[in-house]
Amino acid sequence: MLLLTRRKSGATAMLQDERDHEIARHANGTALVSVMAFIFILSMILFTRFQGLGVLPVGWLWFLAYFTSCLGYIVHAVTTLFLYKEMSGND
Repeated sequence: MLLLTRRKSGATAMLQDERDHEIARHANGTALVSVMAFIFILSMILFTRFQGLGVLPVGWLWFLAYFTSCLGYIVHAVTTLFLYKEMSGND
């Protein structure tokens, strides 16, 4: 979408409206949740697979799973607040 909407030399850029921004917001949120769910599920699969073998310190997998979820939501919130501040024009 960014490649199509940017201004090219000698050509006009495609117009964007609030629907495009809403679609991009939904896509970013969906991608974030999908990646966090994948990491969480993968960590839990590895935990159940290697729990009894003693090969892998499985406590770290729980930490990785929950830390990824928390960090993902915090980064998403901070980025959203930063972008809203930048777009508002208030210094």
